[in-house]
Amino acid sequence: MHTRYTLSLFAAFTLLATFGSVAQTDSIPSHQSTKATQEVERPKLPATQLRYRGPISIGAPILSDSLDVHARPFDLGTSASSLISLSPESNIYRTIEADDQGVFTTTTTPFASKQELQAHLYGFYLLSGSYAKGKVSIECDAPWELYHNGKKIGSGQGKALADSTASTRLPITLAPEMHTLLLKVQPLNEEKASKTISLRAGFTPDRADADIRLLTEPTRYPDLSYMIYGSTLSGVRISPSGQYSILYLTEPVAGKPSHHRAYLYRGTKRLGELSGVAARAQWLPKQDRLYFDEASAYGRSLYYLDPTTMMRELICRQIPEGRYIVSPNETALVFFPEDKGPEYKKTLDRFASADERIKGFRDRSFLAVFDLKTETYRRLTFGSRGTMLQDMASDDSKLIFSVHTPTPAKSPFRKSDFYELNLGTMAVDTLFTNSIDISSVRYTSDNQHLVVKGSAASFDYIGAVVPKGSAVNVFDEQLFLYDRANKSARALTKSLDRTIASVQVPRDRFEAYCLAEVGDERAIYQIDLATGRTNRLSQREEVVKFFAVSRRGQELVYVGQSALSSDRFYAIDTKRGREQLVYDFAAEKMQHLEAGTVKDWDWTAPDGTRIEGRYYLPHGFDPSKKYPMLVYYYGGTSPVHRGFEGAYSLSMYASLGYVVYSLNPSGATGYGQEFAARHINAWGKRTADEIIGAVKDFCKAHAFVNDKKIGCMGASYGGFMTQYLQTQTDIFAAAVSHAGISAIASYWGEGFWGVGYSTIASKDSYPWNNPKLYTEQSPLYLADKIHTPLLLIHGLSDTNVPAGESWQMFNALRILGRPVEFVGVYGEDHHILDPQKRYEWSSAIMAFFAKYLQDNPTWWDDLFPKTGV
Repeated sequence: MHTRYTLSLFAAFTLLATFGSVAQTDSIPSHQSTKATQEVERPKLPATQLRYRGPISIGAPILSDSLDVHARPFDLGTSASSLISLSPESNIYRTIEADDQGVFTTTTTPFASKQELQAHLYGFYLLSGSYAKGKVSIECDAPWELYHNGKKIGSGQGKALADSTASTRLPITLAPEMHTLLLKVQPLNEEKASKTISLRAGFTPDRADADIRLLTEPTRYPDLSYMIYGSTLSGVRISPSGQYSILYLTEPVAGKPSHHRAYLYRGTKRLGELSGVAARAQWLPKQDRLYFDEASAYGRSLYYLDPTTMMRELICRQIPEGRYIVSPNETALVFFPEDKGPEYKKTLDRFASADERIKGFRDRSFLAVFDLKTETYRRLTFGSRGTMLQDMASDDSKLIFSVHTPTPAKSPFRKSDFYELNLGTMAVDTLFTNSIDISSVRYTSDNQHLVVKGSAASFDYIGAVVPKGSAVNVFDEQLFLYDRANKSARALTKSLDRTIASVQVPRDRFEAYCLAEVGDERAIYQIDLATGRTNRLSQREEVVKFFAVSRRGQELVYVGQSALSSDRFYAIDTKRGREQLVYDFAAEKMQHLEAGTVKDWDWTAPDGTRIEGRYYLPHGFDPSKKYPMLVYYYGGTSPVHRGFEGAYSLSMYASLGYVVYSLNPSGATGYGQEFAARHINAWGKRTADEIIGAVKDFCKAHAFVNDKKIGCMGASYGGFMTQYLQTQTDIFAAAVSHAGISAIASYWGEGFWGVGYSTIASKDSYPWNNPKLYTEQSPLYLADKIHTPLLLIHGLSDTNVPAGESWQMFNALRILGRPVEFVGVYGEDHHILDPQKRYEWSSAIMAFFAKYLQDNPTWWDDLFPKTGV
């Protein structure tokens, strides 16, 4: 387990050696006690074992002066207060047992001098599966201090134990996480002081149904802190030869920039860790060396790093500012200079496009090269429209760039042109013009063919499996091989009929490697460009997050995770088809985690359509009991993948005591072109019926679900689905819409992606030619049908789905007298990115469901106390 999971309470334990030595006692005398009386209330969860460390001898420092800079004398007791830690990885602690009266007894050691203090540390964990309150009970015959997650919450002077002794009861609040309780006992340094310490400890929850366990091992569930603050594998790159790879790690920090580091590998052997500026290093395109830059007194300097020696070489003392990559032949740096657009005026401004309200939209990005031999900088593109680099030839002689142009009077309101630029002559050759379907173009190893990614309608529907001219979901992208000699294209992934998320083309092999959506999984496929044959490579993980392939295409590395597993790092020999685990990051991160249980459950619609789904069971699942259930979906054009982690981790919600059911209804990509095309001009039609039908049948098939306590939630288009579902059914007892669309017309006109997204979801339909779609499918126009308690939660700076979408539904339901809550997140856009705000945002969702599905409003009331407003 990483130090991320040791709460702040643990951090100071490494300081103990500085203050003194630790003496171990092997024998612990039992405590003799009289018979218990009925008057004293004992904790509901008594500690029968504790983690113990001590006695710890703490001596005074050498005093150069009698007072410090604040004119205060040295306080040995205050210094001892910082010696608190209960690290799960620590082998310094040992487990001690209570006697049959629940009393722990430990021995003290003689004091070396009057200036010495002794500390005895006793710890345990409280694992809470729900938001709860309660009281920690402490009885001790020596002075003590109690710390909850590193914060002192109480103390006592100590009194003799007897069965009639009342304990000190300290109130604490438990979020649904693992909590550490550490008791620091300091026996008196005097002649008549007792030679032993006796204590009792325990916890009593305020509610009898509270899901709390008292433990001595650091067990935890996949809670919010784990999901938000835990380290993740954030990227991977492979060297040109395939011998080396670099793995990037990111750890969010509350209120600070994320911490980054990188691991360097040769094959499956880790060579070391890179930090600081080197943690951003990338492989050169031809050499097995890394490059990175660092600020210096001379400007920004470019370095190469040799992985065999770990020595770095200065390449250029001063390189231009800005983003860049090293060209394929390593002769130049390719820069992406930005021209700032017209300044926004402070009082009155003219907007030529609705998109101009987005920060930076008036700016333009272009291309430039910095020659590493001559150290000269040359601008390649210029104009009123920005240019984007698509790819660069292996010999640095040519590059492909694209220009995107808005077409405000013609759907889909933008077109793209792709050009090839000869860097020697600056001659431009046109590749594709006026394209509305192509999104990327890549060189192949022979440079005479191009790998093109675009919708199935590209190249006159040659990649489509739906009838020519039929609507295709443009988010369901495919791959094509374009022959430059005869200007013809061939479909590469038509037979696969799965959505292509990304593609990489090795420099020295006539192949392509793509990341494809396969239902709710994401897998890597190898494509032989000569024959078009495809082969699935990744087998061990359900969701590949990212991958990289070597120049010759024989070595490939990737990071993936599955429904109940965090990240793992793999290497694949593509020639032999051999997949090997390189780094089991999940084993470290999940060392003390109870991830839960997941099972597949597919549903067949009345028309015969199979809707894939899965469900998660809470910890300690008992099939004879009834559990509340949460239903999660997107409903738009992307599937809910089988990933373990994230803000909407289904395993995390299951750990709160819910059965969690997720499904991918019609319209999702990854299930074939026809399935994805069902999203067009639908806005909830068919999708809502499938969700409702599947939920009803799931409840019939699983007696452990309390069908009176079902909640549902979704974000963005899923937020729209949440609102729309409540107008169609009363099966839900609570619903959460994050950044949901309430009125299709206002989203179409105001949302940053409104017009563009509506070219698919509302293809060729506008408020003036199809008002029926915009009204009958908009939850706002059906608000009087909503009776389900609804939480509308929204980033107040959201430009994708403006917060007005939630405000207008909130106003409507308030007028109708329906149960509705609105929670706004200040300073956040469509995605809640700030770690602390993500924690609070998720807490609000969990608290809302606890109130309505678990009949426990405590968390909600604590988050949002009632006011007179």
